Amino acid sequence: MAEVPTIGARNSIRHTASDRRQPFPGNSDVISSPRFTVQENDNLVFPKFNSFCKWINGWEPGEDDDPSKHNSFSIRDITKAVWPLYLPLQIFGLFSDRANKLARAWYGACWSIVYSCYRPFKTNMKKLKDGNEHAPVSSFMEKADYLNEGFRALMGSAVSAVYGGGAFGMLWGALTGNDDFFDKSAEVYKTGMFNQNQIFASMNAAIVARRTFNQSQLKEVDREKGNIKANVELIDTLLFIPNIITRGLDTLKLLGLNLMSEGLERVTNALGYFSYGTWATRFGIMKTSSKEGGDLKTLNELKDQHPVLYNVQNNGGKAFCCTLPILSWIAAGAELFGIREFAEKTFKFEGILERLNPTIASWCMTDPWLQSYLKTIDLTQTTSRSLSEA
Repeated sequence: MAEVPTIGARNSIRHTASDRRQPFPGNSDVISSPRFTVQENDNLVFPKFNSFCKWINGWEPGEDDDPSKHNSFSIRDITKAVWPLYLPLQIFGLFSDRANKLARAWYGACWSIVYSCYRPFKTNMKKLKDGNEHAPVSSFMEKADYLNEGFRALMGSAVSAVYGGGAFGMLWGALTGNDDFFDKSAEVYKTGMFNQNQIFASMNAAIVARRTFNQSQLKEVDREKGNIKANVELIDTLLFIPNIITRGLDTLKLLGLNLMSEGLERVTNALGYFSYGTWATRFGIMKTSSKEGGDLKTLNELKDQHPVLYNVQNNGGKAFCCTLPILSWIAAGAELFGIREFAEKTFKFEGILERLNPTIASWCMTDPWLQSYLKTIDLTQTTSRSLSEA
């Protein structure tokens, strides 16, 4: 589910080589830069907030023309560097309850940071403009898209706080041996995890809108219609409002206010499992796509030099896409028919398989650290090839 910039990805905002690195938040506000035109400002949904998003994602002035200027020691990239520890922790977790708890907590804590950067803190969120490709964009659609972007920025930040808070609570409980604290934090973590479904739906709604009205704002991997990825995004978009409602009810239950009947609670839980499955489908597809915007693109260019990482991500991503959604949907069906214990066990098994899958570990090792290493050697040919396709 992740939208991950590749080595040669271009932002829509251009800077010259004379730009100097400015730390955030000293006045590094990009809209105050003379290199930033009024028209470019107008194309962004939140120009001032974009400064923070760029800083936390490691963007540096001049990076559009020279990818080696990227700050690989940003919060996002440092977290990605240590995230792969989830894999050995989960392997040990097959034999140790404490290691299994550490694996769950570590995976969730890193996830909350990294995907805050790729979801609510995504850089260069553009307004939906008329691309004159399929149909004119009505003022209603422009306003709806603006509200959607605002929803993802605000609600996404709140969801990350809940999800991350639960994960870090679990981490503390696992490290200190406080099982009661771990279990309470796990409930918060679970609520936040399923609350991500509405954020994924928001993201997919934005993609569907641009695929309909302005494909020029999309990467190649997002432009295609009628394939599995596009259909999953459409389904997720249709479930956007139901997910907001059901996740709100589930959050109120966590706070001690249960407004759901038994039947409504089944539907709420089932939709949570189902939408998690649609996310897993799209995530696996993105991690194995070598098209522009896909996460295998860089590895595909370098697969002769790094066949192990290429094969791990390619095959692991396919396994991710084929197994995890099925388990999530089985859990959804079981919950809907009142077989809750089986649903919970099935989804718990799904979680273990997700953490045993090396796809995310391979992706993290490749981006940013392998890329940064290659830049220090000789990335001229690769960069020029990527830039020509961006």
